[in-house]
Amino acid sequence: MNSYSSITVKNNVQIGYNVMFGENVHVYDHNHIFTNKTMPFSRQGYKLKKVSIGDNCWIGTGTVILGGAQIGNNCVVGANCIIDFHIPDNSIVKNNSELRIEKINFK
Repeated sequence: MNSYSSITVKNNVQIGYNVMFGENVHVYDHNHIFTNKTMPFSRQGYKLKKVSIGDNCWIGTGTVILGGAQIGNNCVVGANCIIDFHIPDNSIVKNNSELRIEKINFK
């Protein structure tokens, strides 16, 4: 674990051996339910899903790992990713958000 990182467990989080977390990595095995738009989400409970991180993984700075994430062995997750899906063994995942700059024409 690195600075400003957290793991919040309501059900099941499994982390393998030799796993490194960059700064500001957050792991949650739950998420708020928000299906009733007339009731505050704080009163609707949680959806619980297991999180699994395999052996020899490196989780980059700013990554958020959510319930349902299954990260295989020997994986690298790049900075600022949001993971809630299965990543096979020996994979590299990175966030290739395209930076777009547009002109503004004030008249």
